[in-house]
Amino acid sequence: MKKSNVNKEAEAIEFLKSIGYRFDANEKQFFPGKEGIAETYPLDFLKERLAYNDMLLQEPFNKDIIDTFFHYLHNAVNTTKGMIRVNGENKPSSVVVSVLLKLNYFDFLYAIQKYRQNTTKVNNHGAYIVTLLYNAKAQNEADITNQVQHDMYGLKD
Repeated sequence: MKKSNVNKEAEAIEFLKSIGYRFDANEKQFFPGKEGIAETYPLDFLKERLAYNDMLLQEPFNKDIIDTFFHYLHNAVNTTKGMIRVNGENKPSSVVVSVLLKLNYFDFLYAIQKYRQNTTKVNNHGAYIVTLLYNAKAQNEADITNQVQHDMYGLKD
């Protein structure tokens, strides 16, 4: 006995819903969406992991910029896109998410510091902030190493 087309259509609709598409019954169309998909990394998890409350205690006047950076971090690590633009090129989102999840408290504040030191016009703040966060750990470590080398072995004035 063959299944009716109605049953096949209902099964197809349920399958597409199960993988994150939403069905608009009025338009009889599917649209990509997060309906029914749980976040992989909730904002509360990220804030706890990076000691958000401690950041606010240390930098009470920078709450808005800290919240902005958390917003872009949260969006980046929960993206459903296959690629994320970083350093002017598309990188696999799994690579970018992996790097972003390795950030610590100091790396995060370092990225904010770099953002505040920038004096050039930024056209795409989201991409720029994700790039700062992506590069923060390596750049912060390089800056510390450079400062130590300068202080220990640099020319004395």
